[in-house]
Amino acid sequence: YKIQEVIKPNQVILVQVLKDERGFKGAALSTFISLPGHYLVLMPNNPEAGGISKSIEGKSRDEMREKMRKLEGPNDMGIILRTAGEGVSYDELKWDLDYLLNLWDAIQEANQLRKAPFLIYRENDLVSRSLRDFLREDITEVLIDTDEAYEKAFEFTSKLMPDFEDKIK
Repeated sequence: YKIQEVIKPNQVILVQVLKDERGFKGAALSTFISLPGHYLVLMPNNPEAGGISKSIEGKSRDEMREKMRKLEGPNDMGIILRTAGEGVSYDELKWDLDYLLNLWDAIQEANQLRKAPFLIYRENDLVSRSLRDFLREDITEVLIDTDEAYEKAFEFTSKLMPDFEDKIK
C-alpha cells in the first residue's frame, strides 16, 4: 500500500516508538502497540499475536500453555507469556493481565482527552517499572524518599493499580 491510501490527511493514529531517532535517521514507529508487563506482553488490536516465550520448554511449556488458555483476554488482543512468567501461578498471570488492560484503558482515555500529537505513555520510568514488577498483595507499604518519586508513584498507582494506592507513602 501507499501511505496516502492508508492514512488520510488529519487522521489521528496511535503509534509506538520502537527506536528513537539517531543522527539523520528518524524514529522507528509502529501501529502494532505492545505493552510489556512483568509476566505478559499485551498486544492490543492484534489478535493474531500471542504465544509463549521460546525459552520455556518441555513440561513447563505445557503447564504454562494450559494457564494461558484459562486467561480470558479480550478477543481483539494478543497476549504473549514472557520468560519471567515461567512457573508463575494463574492468579499472578491474571493480575498482570488486569494491570495491562488497565494500562491500555488509560492510554485510550488519554488519547480521547487531548488533541494530537502528544506523548501518552512512557515506559522508561524506573519508579513505574519497579511498582509494576514488584508491588503485590503481600507488600504492606512502599516508602518513597523524594517528593518527585512520590508523585510519580502515586500517579502510577492511582491510574493503573488503584487497589494499592494507600500503600504508597
